[in-house]
Amino acid sequence: MRNIEGIESESIDLIFSNELLCDLDQYGLEKTLMEFYRILNPNSQMAHAEINPVPENTPQRLFIEADKYSLETSQPKPDWFSPYSDEIAILMHKIGFKDITIKYLKIGIQLDYESAIETFTNWSVDPEFLKKHDSHLRSHGIEYPLEHIIFCNK
Repeated sequence: MRNIEGIESESIDLIFSNELLCDLDQYGLEKTLMEFYRILNPNSQMAHAEINPVPENTPQRLFIEADKYSLETSQPKPDWFSPYSDEIAILMHKIGFKDITIKYLKIGIQLDYESAIETFTNWSVDPEFLKKHDSHLRSHGIEYPLEHIIFCNK
């Protein structure tokens, strides 16, 4: 997604992504959305799903906060866990997309202590974060936040 210049303009009928935009910084997000606009056929559709960065409770907050403590260094990390849906919608509107709609979906996945530790280990979360929040993780585990899905047309 960081370089889709080889795809012809107005050659794609549908774009759908899941957890893609969170891997881009602000500049990358705007550039990618402009490229999507360029490659989409007129009157075509696009949808992007991302985990909502606004937690509803402490297990969701820990899920989101753990991302900041990832020790992975393969790519520079964006300043956000996931961009706000309104931020994406505003950029889409600015670029020229229309009929922008945001829907929210409750994922409903809750992980107990062992599963939370396994997940955070797979994410390379700093062990200090795990120690700091061990009591809460043992009591409540973690929970996936809402997912926002943004639909639009060209």
